[in-house]
Amino acid sequence: MDEFREEPSKYLWRWTKWSWVCVGLAVLIVAMGLTGGGSPTPWIFGAIVVAVVGGIAFGFVPRASLGQPKRPMTPEAKRKAAGK
Repeated sequence: MDEFREEPSKYLWRWTKWSWVCVGLAVLIVAMGLTGGGSPTPWIFGAIVVAVVGGIAFGFVPRASLGQPKRPMTPEAKRKAAGK
């Protein structure tokens, strides 16, 4: 009998700078809701949505991109970057 083997995921979740940006934005939204003078409940729900959806979505990175060694720029690449 053939076994079904699931292929490992090509993506991995990690905290990235954009995940942290979404969490920081959520904190800012909560602060605006608390100091706005109205009901803070919609602000808090909005902040949770921003933190969860944005933080998770921006956290997925391709597994192949992890652990890549940094390579020095070639002279031709340096010329292109300088615009010559």
